[in-house]
Formats: sequence, C-alpha cells, structure tokens
Amino acid sequence: MTPAAAPLTLLSEWSALLFDTLVKAGVREVIASPGSRSTPLVLAASRTPGLTVRDVIDERSAAFFALGQARATGRPSALICTSGTAPAHHFPAVIEASQARVPLIVLSADRPFELMDCGAPQTIDQTRLFGTHVRSFVELGVPEGTDLSLRSLRRRVVQAVHDAQWPTPGPVHVNVRAKKPLEPLEARDPAEREAAARVHALLTQPAPRAHLPDSAPSTQTTAHLAELLPRSERGLIVAGPGPLSQRDARGPLFSLLRKTGFTLAADATSQLRLGAPDFVPDLAPDLVFASSTLRGQAFDLVLQLGASPTSSAWEPFLAAQPRATHVVIAPHGWNDFTAQADELVCAPIAATLRALDEHLDGARAPLRPLQDAAVSIDRQLDAQLSREPALSELGAARALLSRLPEDALVMTGNSLPIRLLDAAAPRLRRHVDVLSQRGANGIDGLISGAAGAASQGKPVALLVGDTSFLHDLGGLELARALRTPLVLLVLQNGGGRIFEQLPVARAGLSERELSHFTTPHGLRFGFAAAQFSLPYRQVATPAALHEALDAAFAHPGASVIEAIVPEHGARDDLAALARTAEAAFAQAFARGAP
Repeated sequence: MTPAAAPLTLLSEWSALLFDTLVKAGVREVIASPGSRSTPLVLAASRTPGLTVRDVIDERSAAFFALGQARATGRPSALICTSGTAPAHHFPAVIEASQARVPLIVLSADRPFELMDCGAPQTIDQTRLFGTHVRSFVELGVPEGTDLSLRSLRRRVVQAVHDAQWPTPGPVHVNVRAKKPLEPLEARDPAEREAAARVHALLTQPAPRAHLPDSAPSTQTTAHLAELLPRSERGLIVAGPGPLSQRDARGPLFSLLRKTGFTLAADATSQLRLGAPDFVPDLAPDLVFASSTLRGQAFDLVLQLGASPTSSAWEPFLAAQPRATHVVIAPHGWNDFTAQADELVCAPIAATLRALDEHLDGARAPLRPLQDAAVSIDRQLDAQLSREPALSELGAARALLSRLPEDALVMTGNSLPIRLLDAAAPRLRRHVDVLSQRGANGIDGLISGAAGAASQGKPVALLVGDTSFLHDLGGLELARALRTPLVLLVLQNGGGRIFEQLPVARAGLSERELSHFTTPHGLRFGFAAAQFSLPYRQVATPAALHEALDAAFAHPGASVIEAIVPEHGARDDLAALARTAEAAFAQAFARGAP
C-alpha cells in the first residue's frame, strides 16, 4: 500500500515552522539570495516576526555579510540560497567561520530525491557539501505532516543552532528539499486543513530550549598556574587575534599584569592591547618577536592567550627561549602551530585569568627597560610621521585609530593592514574593539563582512589594501544600503605589497616575475564608488586624510577613502621602525634591568 502524498500546502506551513523555530532558538538575521527552489524559505522568513531579512544577489557576499553580523553580535545569522552551485559560493565564508569559530547557519534549498542523478537542471549532490568545515550537517528531507515529523523538525532546527554555538562555535549546514509547487497555496481539502492546524498549534507553543553550559578551569589547574606564575622572574603574556567576547578578559588581565610584572605583547586584534593602562608597556608584537635584543633575553614563562600572534617572527622567537615554559590558555582548539607548548589549558580566558588573579596578591614592578623602550619607540614613530609631508601606510593606520568615534569598531584586512595596525597603534586612553578575518587569513569578502558588522548599528572602519578591495567590489552593493557610518579606508599602493616583505622578494626574481605576486593593477576606485552612489575622497597627505575621516564618520552610510601611498612605502617604513625598535631595546637593556 502506497503512503498518502503530503498535502500540497505543507511546504509553506513546514517552512513557517522552520523559521519560527530559528527565531525561538535565538536567530535574528536572515540573508537571502535569489532563486526559485528557495521560494518557500524566503517567503516564510519574510513573514516570521522577529526576523530581519536582507536580500543579497551574490551568495559569496551574502555569506561574508552574515559572517560580519555574527562577529559583531556573537549569535548565528542564517543564510538562504537556492539549489545547485548557489551554496558552493558560501564555501569561503563557511571555511572562515569554521576556522575563526564564528556561528553561522547555512540553509540550502535542494531538489527532491527523485530528481537526483538523472540530469535534472540545477541539481547537484549537496549532501555534506562543506565536508569537515561544518560542525554538523542536517538533511531535513522533504516535508511530512505527521505530529512526530513536525516535532522532529523543531528539534533538529534547535539542534542546528545549538551545534553552531557549542561545544565549538562554527557553521552548520541544513539542507532543505522542496517539491513543487513552491509558491504558497490556500488549504482547501480536509488533509491540507489538518496539516495547517497541526503546524499552527506548534507555532503557539515554545520550542525546545538548549542551555549552553558555563565552563571554567578546574581548581587543580588554577592552583597549578597560581604556583607557576609567582616563580617566574621574567614572564611574557602574548595574545593573537580574538573574538569581541575576548574583551571580557581585559580587567583580569591588567590586574594580573600588575601583580606579576609580566610584559604584554598582544595583537591589536586580540581585544587586549588597545586601551591598556599606562603601567603596561605598549609594544607591537612583531617588534618584540623580531628583536635580536629581546630574543637574547631569557624569558622563563610565556603565557599565550587564545590564538597565536600574527607575527611571522613568533615561531623563531619561541625557539630562542628554550628555558621558557610555554602555556596556552584557550577555550577552543589546539592553538600551538609551533608545537612548542608545554601545557594547554582548555578553558575560557577571562574566567581563567579571573581565577588566577584571585589567587595572587601584591604587585611587582614591570621590566623597566621595556617600559622605557615602548615610550621611546612611540615618540620616534610620531616624530617620523610628522616629518613626512606625504601620506604613508603607517600614518594612515595611526590616523584611523586616533580619529575613531567613541563607540566605533575597526576592522582590518589581512596581509599588510593587520600588521600596519599593530605597528602603528598609538597609546589610546580608551578600549577599541577590533574585528579581523584571521580564521583562514583570506582576503575575500572583507567589504561584505564590514558591511555586515555595520548593519548592527555601530560605526565601522575597514582598513583594507587595494587588492583586497578589488576582490570584493560586489560588497559595495551591501555597503550602500547602510545608514550607519562605514568608512572604507583603502591603502592604494598599486598591488599586493606584502610580497615585497616575503622571501620571494629576495629570491633574485626579475620585476616581471615578482609582478605575478604583487599584481600591480593601475586602477583607482572613484568610478567604483560612483557606481554604487557612495561618497568618495582621494587623499595623499595626512591633513587631507584627517579631514576625510572626520567627514566619513559624520556621514550616515558608507564612504570610500582612497589613500594614495608610495608603492614600496610599507616595506621601507616597517624596516625603519624595526631598526628604531631594535635600537631602543638595546639602549634600554644596556642600562640594565632591575
């Protein structure tokens, strides 16, 4: 006996239940890209109270926009796309979300099983499309109208949102198969009215709730670290890129630094450096790790908070500290690509530091030579930048941080911008939150991601290179819809100049061979900004940049500032800064450490 066919109206009712459950599980934002097979999903999402639905033509931009939202909010946004190659365009953002541990829900519409492997159009095998890059894969199949099937739909959607947040945040792929008719229909016969009644009854009920557990270091771990830290005569605390939530560790970290006298070398993207109190030396990690003077200083403890620092000098610096005990504290993953860690504490950073702080008493003076060197480096950088009549990358990064509005977020591109931000960060009297895309370290989707972050209501400034800007011009379509300031500061140096600082630049290549890596393009971005009706300024002096930044932050929407800088300026300026730092470290330590 053949089972009865599902009512033709069930798909719409079933989709309504799916999105109602997403809302009740904590999702607030849906990003939808156009397509036919996803029709019932888009309509259901748009009709669900509590959801904001944005339409984005390009699935790749849509995914990075959702990723930017999730970075800013800490909760998963949901993506909707049609079947076929559409979900494949989400793949780069899915990888970044996985590597960076950012929650994301990918809802891919799909064809029913009977259309698989028979030449049906826009039909591919979407099963486990994203492989190991998602926390879980959910195959919902085609809708069924039984009570158990409907309750199971709720349970599986709640599970998907839960899996995106715990135990390790990241993306979840939900595959949704849909049979025609895809458009909504009125319930007319008894079976259709019965199915609608079952769904409507569930809609009035609460969905299952998944409570995420609190985690903390064990008392044994805390006691062990509380014995280890006071024994250290020369300790170093390092921190790489971290989520906005890592800012919760600022208070206990600064208290711990005061009690131990340790030195802090934290990336600007760690949420732990910008706005540190005056007793903490303001040292860019790359200047610390690349210094031959500091490599020669015998640190006896290196405490790493979260991800490894961005600096390429981090690994050789660690190798030059054979006496140091290397301890990593991180809530997720195994953050030790150098394979030099002695101990790993798998616990939240803020809770661990808070527990440690409660075990320690008193105060210890920090390493005086590093304090003296930090002040000297900052003054000399100011003097260097003030002597330059033309704009430089270091000057642009420093100006951006110094002119941020009080509640603004700054986001940095990869390659040069993230290193420039670290090197040029001034001593700030307030905390600054920094977004970065350091999961997979790619240059894709940066404009879209910044637009997603800005969609949450806070002003955002993106410091980005010209090559990365070119890579995501489609993101300007998302930027133009904003009513919150989004400042796109493009460092225009004519290509990917990070390669001038990599070993390939010292391999004796011809100019033509090196251009395969630096990719000079000869383009300017005024016409791109005009295409999307965005205010645009081209600047080449510090004064012009300051004026353009103030105007852009006052504008209720996105603006493009193209900063024209010397082609080889970053290479030369960063090398000069490294020499300045090395001289300052050598001079400070020549006077003797206390």
